[in-house]
Amino acid sequence: MDQRSTFRTTIPTLLRILGKRVLLVTTLVLLNSAVMAQEREVKHPPQAGTGLPGLVRPLSLALAHYIIPLHPGWRVSETLDTIRGLTRLVCTLPPDSLDLQLQCISRPVNGAEMTSHEWDNLKDQLRSEYGDRKIGTMVLLDTTMIGHPTSEGIVGRLELLARMPDHLEFAAAVVTTREILLLTAPIPNEEITSKVPFYRSIVAEIRVQK
Repeated sequence: MDQRSTFRTTIPTLLRILGKRVLLVTTLVLLNSAVMAQEREVKHPPQAGTGLPGLVRPLSLALAHYIIPLHPGWRVSETLDTIRGLTRLVCTLPPDSLDLQLQCISRPVNGAEMTSHEWDNLKDQLRSEYGDRKIGTMVLLDTTMIGHPTSEGIVGRLELLARMPDHLEFAAAVVTTREILLLTAPIPNEEITSKVPFYRSIVAEIRVQK
């Protein structure tokens, strides 16, 4: 399979996992072996307290090819499905392993070869994961550097805010020169003014490992 066809088949694969097991499920961390068939796992224990909610430090993933700023007080786990080539990053708030803060599913692609049509297809499919369930969304950012990746290796970013029945959900798609990433994070309604800028700042600082 060439790189172009790999990119085209990757989008619906990630969206199916996010859509059916993430977007409408509050206990997202309970993704199990049905999703990750044969796994490798790396855990990153908390390195600080949680008293400063806006604090972040860059984490260079061991099982993927990107760097992402995360709160040092989070418990972080990386899981690689060696069959599907999918990496799942799950961040929870200790000591409760079900208190999800953010998760990201990624897969290697040649993002530098992405076309504007493929970017539009990705946006449509991500929005439809909410729209098909009659969940309203608002686009926060839609930017691409087709053919001209940034110095950080970013090709495109899409950020959405979805209104769930009892909370909000931040969702983002990031295409780098090496991977496609789909992130989601639940946001309590009363924390929208602090959490939305916080998660947007995380997405803005994602970069490719050198």
